[in-house]
Amino acid sequence: MSSSNPSTNYAELQRKYLQELKHLEEEEERLVDNLNNLFNQKTFLEDKVKGVSKLIPTLKVIKHEAQDLVNTINDISDSSEKISGKIRSLDVAKNRVDECQLRVNDLIDLDICSQGVQAAILDSDYEKGAAHVHRFLSMDQSVLTKTATDMDNVSNIMKSVRTLQDASSQLRAIVEHKFNEAVNNEDLTSIERYNNILAACEIFKGLL
Repeated sequence: MSSSNPSTNYAELQRKYLQELKHLEEEEERLVDNLNNLFNQKTFLEDKVKGVSKLIPTLKVIKHEAQDLVNTINDISDSSEKISGKIRSLDVAKNRVDECQLRVNDLIDLDICSQGVQAAILDSDYEKGAAHVHRFLSMDQSVLTKTATDMDNVSNIMKSVRTLQDASSQLRAIVEHKFNEAVNNEDLTSIERYNNILAACEIFKGLL
């Protein structure tokens, strides 16, 4: 029976122990590194938490101010819509006032034209008479009638209309006569004058 050398066995055991010790030391070093990393992360996270904690009051203020801003914007939007509605109502009212003003002006002009055309014929101011008839014909007859109805003034309006229609026919007849006289007398100035008035009267003839 052979026996092993004790010194060899001790050396082998020592080698194994040293390897195991080295392994344990390496493992310990690794664990220490991990622990240090965790500690560093813990410190970093604690600093972050402290920073966030300091921001929380500010964030609450910002949130409150943001909500106030949203409420203000909503109030402005509501007010703008109300103001827009009032502006639209004012525009409608303004258009109605403008329309009424135009209709009243037409009635005033109608009365002026009715009186003016007769005076112009008496004064032999046929150009002025033609201008009165022209102004009358530029008015919307249906609007005149509606305005007169609204104002319970139909009879006076129709009287003025008939006056202008009759005056237009009378004016055309007078100017035709004057034109023929000017032709017979070879009065070139008068021929040109009455010819221009007759041209306007022909327009009246087509509109009356």
